[in-house]
Amino acid sequence: MCPARCENLHRLEKENKWKTILWTDESTRSFIALHYPWFLQKYNAYKYDIQRVDVARYFILYHFGGIYIDMDIGCRTSLEQTMRIAELCQKGVILPTTKPLGFSNDFIASTKAHEFFDQVMHSLEEQSIHGYGIPYLTVMFSTGPIFLSLVYHHQGEALQ
Repeated sequence: MCPARCENLHRLEKENKWKTILWTDESTRSFIALHYPWFLQKYNAYKYDIQRVDVARYFILYHFGGIYIDMDIGCRTSLEQTMRIAELCQKGVILPTTKPLGFSNDFIASTKAHEFFDQVMHSLEEQSIHGYGIPYLTVMFSTGPIFLSLVYHHQGEALQ
């Protein structure tokens, strides 16, 4: 059963305003293989599944645009309102900030082929797959929110 926080997504889909896609391990691997074969070897080499999940969301958002939402979070405002605000502010990417610094990657909105995610994808390509000794740190720094925040701080400010 879908939690109440998903009802808004289903309503928007029924009204033909949005399309909801639940990506699986198989569908994301096929997507990477078909559209980004240059990255497939690295995609398959990640030690942890969550690293592939992180990477997939960046490539999917670059390719299609749209909104990515982890299944365990909800929205405080409607997605329609969020997208209207983004359009009014002429922001091509929306990332929630975290404390004490950086961004989360559990909710991301982006226009198709936004240059920030192009930079993210190429930063992933250049990044070593070595671990950081602790699984949590490995994920956070290699593909997760800290990685995303570092790309933004190194490249994203120039994209504004």
